[in-house]
Amino acid sequence: MMLLILPALAATPPSFSMERGLYSAPFTVELQGNGTLFYSTDGSLPTLPYTEPLSITQTTVLRAQGRDQDGSLSSIATQTYLFPDTVPSQPELDPAIVTNARYGAMIQQSLWELPSISLVLPGSISMSEQEVSVELL
Repeated sequence: MMLLILPALAATPPSFSMERGLYSAPFTVELQGNGTLFYSTDGSLPTLPYTEPLSITQTTVLRAQGRDQDGSLSSIATQTYLFPDTVPSQPELDPAIVTNARYGAMIQQSLWELPSISLVLPGSISMSEQEVSVELL
């Protein structure tokens, strides 16, 4: 039999001064929470120590986690900040659609008008069960 020991979770995950969503101009985000706060801006697990407000200038997945003095961890909180103007230049998009005379021009406006779902997980997608953050923007 295998015994899996997980660290105890602190009661309250960190909070963010800016809500997830779509933005057209840069802004700063402050993190608040108990104990020491850690963050990441690339969808990975939070490992960078939070010391000052963060400048968000492009599409960013901000993840944060708190660690209490006793070492217990909070759950990971995630906020996705999407800048529609930069989406067409992302390498994940099919160039045939982005440069299409009919559909390419619709991409940015569609992001503002239709709901988007952000799925965030550390690493790449696999066929095995994984922890994921799901956000409706």
